[in-house]
Amino acid sequence: MELENCVKAILYTYPKFKMIDRDYADHIENKAILSYRYKGSTESLAEYIAGEILRKRRLSVLKKALDEFFLSLTLEETILLELRYFGKIRLMKDGGKDKGVSEWQRVCGSAERQAVIAQFHWSERSYYRKQNRLLKKVMEGFNRMGFTKEVLEKEYMQYEFLRAVYRFLTAKKK
Repeated sequence: MELENCVKAILYTYPKFKMIDRDYADHIENKAILSYRYKGSTESLAEYIAGEILRKRRLSVLKKALDEFFLSLTLEETILLELRYFGKIRLMKDGGKDKGVSEWQRVCGSAERQAVIAQFHWSERSYYRKQNRLLKKVMEGFNRMGFTKEVLEKEYMQYEFLRAVYRFLTAKKK
């Protein structure tokens, strides 16, 4: 697996981590409550539930680490990240001052990208260079936080939702 596409898959799915965490919690709780219907042994059910708890915890660790890393980004980097990977950007006041985290604008495509490029007085080429530098910075941040290629492959790419995005990114590249 390629580290760049692993990181991109995580970035594209990051906005859904909170919902996925809730879904895991509900799934674990339902399995435990409905354990009387389980056809296998109690031991195998307990192992399954423990495994799901560990998977949920692993995602929570990743989300917390990313939250902390994103706080270290500049405003410009945050906007670039939100625009490319999260599908939304913050509304901005005149002069580029942050209007507030609670106010979001849905980004629909190139018109919004062009608006951001114009607001920051970038050229199209400089925008893409900044995006490439940001991706490299994020990949370095992943490595510093201990999320190396091997760790991502072994512990995080086992999640089907991440594998699906990864497969899409790899197929798109070809």
